[in-house]
This record gives sequence, C-alpha cells and structure tokens, in this order.
Amino acid sequence: MASLREKAKDLFERLKTARRVLVTSEPYPDGDALGAEIALGEIARYAFKLAPGGPAGQQVYLVNEKGCPRKYRFLAGADRIRRLDTLLEKDFDLGIVVDGGSERAGAAKEIFDRCPFRVLVDHHKMGSRERYDLALNDPESSSTTQILWTFFGDPGIGVPLTREAAEAIYLGIIFDTGSFQYSLTKPESHEIASRLLAAGIDFSRIAERALLVQEYGEIKVLGTVLASVRRTSNGEIVWGWLTHETMRQLDVSGDDLSKIIQILCFVEGTKVALLFREIEDGRFKVSLRSRGEVDVARVARELDPQGGGHDRAAGCTLEGDLEGVVHRTVKHIEGKLAETRR
Repeated sequence: MASLREKAKDLFERLKTARRVLVTSEPYPDGDALGAEIALGEIARYAFKLAPGGPAGQQVYLVNEKGCPRKYRFLAGADRIRRLDTLLEKDFDLGIVVDGGSERAGAAKEIFDRCPFRVLVDHHKMGSRERYDLALNDPESSSTTQILWTFFGDPGIGVPLTREAAEAIYLGIIFDTGSFQYSLTKPESHEIASRLLAAGIDFSRIAERALLVQEYGEIKVLGTVLASVRRTSNGEIVWGWLTHETMRQLDVSGDDLSKIIQILCFVEGTKVALLFREIEDGRFKVSLRSRGEVDVARVARELDPQGGGHDRAAGCTLEGDLEGVVHRTVKHIEGKLAETRR
C-alpha cells in the first residue's frame, strides 16, 4: 500500500498537468475544511508553475455550496472561496474533496462526481464510503490540514509556504485539536505549529477570530440551547436542540455550533453530549461528543450509514420528529454505555 508521502507526490504530479481543478467540502465548512481548501489552492497554483512547458491557463476553483462562512473571511486567501451558484465552469478534470467525503458536499457533489479523477483528503476514522481514484486519508493526523503539511514539509515536494497556506494550516490544526487540548493532538501537531509560527503568522489573531469571537446571534443561540438542555437520570448523557424556526428567527446559519456542544460535553458527570439541529422539516443534524468511554463515530455510523467522524467527535443526519429522534439516539447510546460496564 502506498504511503501518505507517495500519495501526496502522486497528487502533486497530477496537479501539474490538470487544466481545471475543483476543491470542495461541505456547504458550511469548519475551520479545518476551509483551511484545507485554501492550502490546496496554494499547492495547486505552485504545481501549475511546474507544469511541462509552463502554466497554460490552468485554474483551481475553491467551491462550497454556501461559499465561505462569515467568521473565516478574515483569513488570507478566503476571498478565493466561491459559492456554488457563482460557478460558471461546470466541468473539471480533477476534483478534490476535503475533510469528509463527497456525500457531505451538498449540491457540489454533482459536479465533483463528474470529475474523471476524484481525490479525497481526510483524517476521519469513520469517513466517506464513496470510491475515489486517490485517497490521502490518515486518521492519525490531528487535522486534514496536517495531512496537507506533507506538501510543504517534505523536501521531495517542497511547496513554498505562503502566508495563505501558513494561516490556513494553522487554523485547521487549532480548530480540530481545540488549541491542542483534544486527544487528536500529536507531537507532530506542535512541531508543525512551531514552524508556522516561525514563518511569522499572526497566530493570536487567527485563534481569537476563529475560536473566541462570536456573533450576537450565536450568543442568542447558546441561550436557546441551554434553556432546552435535558439529561438522563444518571446524568451521563446530556442533550439540547434547535429548531429550524429558531435558527431563522435568530438569523444564524448553524455553520459552527461546536462551542455549544463542548459546553454540554463538559458538564460534570457527562459522558456523551448531543446537539440536535433541525435542518428542515423532519430532518435533524446530530452532533455527538464523547468524554472517551463511547466511540461516537461508530454510534453515528450505526444510526446513519453516512454518519461518522472521530472517536470523540462525530455527526450524522436523522429523520423523524424531534421527540423520536432524541429518544432513538439516547437509547442507542445508553446501550453503548451499558456495554462498558459489563
């Protein structure tokens, strides 16, 4: 089996000869997904410069169904992210989906699936079930952007570290490690971050804007969720919810509710936290967080064939009314917790 380094070199060679490259992720990308897109844009543009005979109109398009979330527009390179409905070119000869498979890419999946060569770059343990021509998948990496560091850190590839790439990779690492607090943090995470800081990025600004600053509507959402919070009689499972109507009234997109579920996860005595967000009538996006006893990636996949993620952070989409979806999810997790006590 080819190593991650070998796969990275393969992708880099293919980028050199590609005419139009599509890079996409989910409709509302989080910090790691967005960082990976921007970094891949820099990788592709450097590959074009090394194309046989020199670059000849080659283009890379960073496209999400909903474009770039407002909170990340301060990043260098964020202005390159397009909304799907602004895309005039519909055909690409190489497509790359990051931080989750094409089944999570929303309406962009249709364009991605038409690409004659399709690539996945991801670090989720329970990730995509789709087939790809090339997959750079490393569950041991702290983030998808850490995988992409291979292109910059490996002298055999040697992509120059631009400001855009450095900020993007740092964002992805701190987002998925929770500023180096989560179990996904590896020694390499700190080593890479050290090299990014040495490159002169404004790391405190990135962390503040991406992880600390919240819009007024987000604070209102937090209050609404906290008012809805319930837990099992033994306090091991805690959950809250948001309806589609509440999201509309508060004028928030729901692109990043990770801070809310983290609060729920660290209520004393909690082993699993859940956040149910109605995305349309009869459909709920479920975010799951674990303190370690339950593998929530496995839970998400068992509840939804398209669900998945990491041992301690995962997600899925379920259909039904709120009461039924909550009941089904909580009972399933209670069963998993009972197994740990046997």
